[in-house]
Amino acid sequence: MTRNISLPGVTGPILGSACLFAAIFWLLDSGVAFWLSNRDLLTALLPEGGAFVSRLVYAVLLALAGSVAGAALQRRRAMELFAVDKLKGSRRKYNCLLAASFDSVITLGRHARIMETSDSAETLLEASGRLLSGRPFDDFVVDDHDTLIYDLLLRAARTPDVGVPVRIRSHKGRTFPAEIRVTPMPAGSDSDYVVAIRETTSSIVARKSLRHSERRFQSLFDNILDGVYRSAADGCIIAANPALARMLGYDSVEDLIECSRTRDIYVDPEQRKLLKAELDVHNTARNVEVTLRRRDGNTVHVLANVRAVISENNEDVVYEGTFTDVSDLRQAREALEDSEAHFRSLCEHALDVVTVIDTDGVIVYTNPASVILSGIPVASQIGTKLTGMLHRDDIESVDEVIRAGFSRPGTPHRFTCRLCRQGGDERLVEAVGTAYLGRHGELRAAIHSRDITERVQSEQALRDMQKLQVVSRLTDGLTHEFSNLLTVISGNLEMLNESIEVPTREVHVRSALNACQQGSDMLRRMMAFADRSDARPENINVNGLLMDIEPVLRRSLSETIDVRTDYADELWTVNIDPLQLEAAVLHLAVNAKEAMNGHGQLTIVTRNEPAPVAQQSSDVDSATDWVCISVTDNGCGMDKGVLRHATDPFYSASIGEGKNGLGLSVVRKFVETFGGKLHIASETEKGTTVSIRLPRVSELAAPEAKPEKCTGGGESILVVDDNSDVRSVSSALLRSFGYRVKEAANGQAAMHLLQTEHVDLLFTDLAMPHLSGQDLAELARKQNPNLRILLTSGNEAAMAEANDGLTSPYELIRKPFRKQRLAEQVREILDA
Repeated sequence: MTRNISLPGVTGPILGSACLFAAIFWLLDSGVAFWLSNRDLLTALLPEGGAFVSRLVYAVLLALAGSVAGAALQRRRAMELFAVDKLKGSRRKYNCLLAASFDSVITLGRHARIMETSDSAETLLEASGRLLSGRPFDDFVVDDHDTLIYDLLLRAARTPDVGVPVRIRSHKGRTFPAEIRVTPMPAGSDSDYVVAIRETTSSIVARKSLRHSERRFQSLFDNILDGVYRSAADGCIIAANPALARMLGYDSVEDLIECSRTRDIYVDPEQRKLLKAELDVHNTARNVEVTLRRRDGNTVHVLANVRAVISENNEDVVYEGTFTDVSDLRQAREALEDSEAHFRSLCEHALDVVTVIDTDGVIVYTNPASVILSGIPVASQIGTKLTGMLHRDDIESVDEVIRAGFSRPGTPHRFTCRLCRQGGDERLVEAVGTAYLGRHGELRAAIHSRDITERVQSEQALRDMQKLQVVSRLTDGLTHEFSNLLTVISGNLEMLNESIEVPTREVHVRSALNACQQGSDMLRRMMAFADRSDARPENINVNGLLMDIEPVLRRSLSETIDVRTDYADELWTVNIDPLQLEAAVLHLAVNAKEAMNGHGQLTIVTRNEPAPVAQQSSDVDSATDWVCISVTDNGCGMDKGVLRHATDPFYSASIGEGKNGLGLSVVRKFVETFGGKLHIASETEKGTTVSIRLPRVSELAAPEAKPEKCTGGGESILVVDDNSDVRSVSSALLRSFGYRVKEAANGQAAMHLLQTEHVDLLFTDLAMPHLSGQDLAELARKQNPNLRILLTSGNEAAMAEANDGLTSPYELIRKPFRKQRLAEQVREILDA
């Protein structure tokens, strides 16, 4: 550290004395130096002959004057050296500025000749400074009026800040566009003008490109399908393209700008607020779906992309954005969503199973119907293999169908397989699958499945029913012929019985007549079993009826089936067709036999059920008393699914291989016809109990009174039958009553007799060729409305159809008829 030592009262005089001595010393030194350098000159100037002192003084004065002059001379030289150095520095700066300038600079002297050029000017004009120096500037200016170079310089000098466009030709002949800026030099300068030259080839190209780009942008702006706009913060539209005007229903962009604000075109103001809030936070909003209001009041759905930018004055915020019309897209999307919802609803509520699998057979979708079919929840099925639910014997064949389906997308493939439900039982399934390409190009297959177990069973039952119909038709024909045989036999026996006087022979005849009656009853049972007979209800005791058919029942069943009965004492009376009840019990017995597979125990129980007991044990809805007939087997039983459909028409539970139950719809129909109820209780592998409940009636019918003998009064009866034996027996019986009888073998012969002779009663068979008995009766009634008519047949169905829809039904008598019944009915008709 430097220390300053201060001596008060001493420093000032010392410094002054030192300065004085230094000045004297400098003057002496300068004077001596001047003296020594100019000694000869000074000696010549000294006066000659003067005193020494005078000469000395004079010499000193000369020395002092010389020192002063020498100092001035040294100062001038120093200033000249400084000026030269400064000029050299300025020249270097000038050259550096010229070298760093974008422009090429030249100086022009008298007559606009080039005096100096910058390096860039030499490059631009393709010549060295030596070649350029002294050449007229107008040699390098391409102009039709060469003499106007001064006008050009003067015009450029008047606007030094604005370039004057010219075309320059280089020393080597290259011409190019340029701008010149001219600055006049001050008066007294070596040059008249400083000219800055800038080649404008690139800028012209750039301006052309810019104009072209602007035109392309404007064309794009005007023709783009999206609406483009620029708006102020207050919502005023600053600029817009024609697409936006059309989108909003305006005739032109000017109308849109004049009449609309962006805040007024939103249908829902909340949408604009949300869009504005997003812009305030992020300065941009992308792909925001909004609804705009058109000029005519309609709406348009658009996708908005907006950004906030600072305006040109760097003060206000403006919004630039686009609106893409997505109305069609939205409608298509809504239609697609509706379609997807529609088809999803169809799938979700379809009764058929809809399953989608991938190429590995893995389930990717299934509808709720699959739960009903398989018993497995939907969530548990997803991700599992479809074949995992199938019977092991069907897996390979189904896999082959699936592979074939994936190899030919779009082609339906059908197959049938067995599905194992979660409970263990099997269902027969019919399916059709079609492969298709998914959204991302992956292969999928949609499989529609339907449980056809009941349908197959129904088809089998229908086939069995059709077989029964064939048998029934055959039975009708056989019944008709057999009835004719019984009619002939019983009629002849009755006439024979009246002429026999030996009692032992009479016993044999009556035995034969009883056999005919049993044959007639057997025919009715067959017709009732086939549901072909007309109902004939009567008051009966069920116990007696079951005891009568018990032998037939045992013969109908296998010897390995143990039939047990438990009949209640004092069983109440019911009103029912006994033959149809017999048929119903036979139906139940046959079903039980199939369910037990030919081995087991069949129990038939009858009991009285007072109203309270019946209401507790069944679904009867009356306060009446009931008679219950229960048929119980210990067979395979039925599950709940089969039990629900057991009484449906054409439904049959599959009992075993090659065996089918007859179904209970026939039994239910018979029971309900007479006001009864059918109740079924069953459990798998334990057996089934079918209970028939029939309403109780007050008492049994009174026994028929012994008939009185009915005789004729000579009335005329026409007997018509194509069977000559039946016709002969019928005529003989009627003659024995006292009637006059005429015969005809067919309808045509009968009509001839009716037209030519008097007839009181027409007794005709229904089943005849060419003209049936019913047609004959209609023609005869038209001809003679007062004609009495009696129809006969062994076919119950034909007799029922004869009176179908008639206001005045015909009288009917069933074959084989007994003599007494025929006499009574003919007499009743004639006396009516």
